[in-house]
Amino acid sequence: IQRRMDLPDATVLVLQGMLFIVILFSETFYGRFKLFNPDLWQRPHFLKGNV
Repeated sequence: IQRRMDLPDATVLVLQGMLFIVILFSETFYGRFKLFNPDLWQRPHFLKGNV
């Protein structure tokens, strides 16, 4: 990213830090909201036997 977009070193470090914070917060919200609920992403019970 840095060479292709001609960005200074600090910009890349800020982007890495922001990505780290987003990942950290997403881990804390895992399972708390319906969107992050692991049961939401499983197959419905009527489709489990049709594999």
